[in-house]
Amino acid sequence: ILQNILAHQRLPSCSINESVGGTNIESHFRNDSNKYDLRTIYGRTLYRTTKSGMLGAVKVIFWCQGEANYAPGYYQKFLKLYDAWKEDYPSLQKVYLLQIRPNGCDFGNPDMRDVQRVMGDSLHDVEPMASAAIPYQNKCEYFDSGYRFMGDRFYLSLARDFYHATDTANLRSPNAVWAWWTHSDHSQAAILFSPPNAQLHATNDTTVDDI
Repeated sequence: ILQNILAHQRLPSCSINESVGGTNIESHFRNDSNKYDLRTIYGRTLYRTTKSGMLGAVKVIFWCQGEANYAPGYYQKFLKLYDAWKEDYPSLQKVYLLQIRPNGCDFGNPDMRDVQRVMGDSLHDVEPMASAAIPYQNKCEYFDSGYRFMGDRFYLSLARDFYHATDTANLRSPNAVWAWWTHSDHSQAAILFSPPNAQLHATNDTTVDDI
C-alpha cells in the first residue's frame, strides 16, 4: 500500500502494524483502565503511535481478522473495538474490513462471513471487502504474492476515497440484502443488492437483469 501511495500519489505515508497471527478479536481489545497497557496489542500500538507523533494523522485502519472467532456476538465485539478506535484515533475516517474467505484450514465459516458482509450497513465508515477471489494462496494461507495482491486491492479503495482516483470499477463488494424466486418452478431467482445505486459487474457466465 505504501509503495503504491509513493508511486502514484508522490506522497509520504506511514503504516503502524498491529498484526499478531492467530488471534481472536478479544485479544485486540483495549484495557479501559489503562489504554496504553503494553501487555496488550491495543496498548502497544497506541503507545507507539502516540510516541511517533502520528496519533492525529491516523485516517485509515485495515482490519483482517475473524478466523479465530465464531459469528454469535462478533458484531458486538467488533463494535467495542470500533468505539475504542474512534475515541483514541480522532482523525480516523475509514475502516476497511477484509471479509474472511472459505479455506481448507477449518476456518471461514459462512456465518462469520455474513456478519462481516453487513458491517457497513450500520457503520457508515466501515467498508467490508470480499477476499474470496484474491489469488496466490494454498487454500489455507496466502503466499507473499497474495498479500501483495491484497495490498494493491486495498490501495485502490484508499485511492478512490482519499486521492480522487478514477479507477473505481469493481471495487465495492456485492452486498445481497434480499433474494426471491421469480419463477414458481425455482428455475430463476432475483437478488437485490445494496447500495441501490452501486454498479454490479458480472462475468460472462452470469445473467443479470434489472428488475
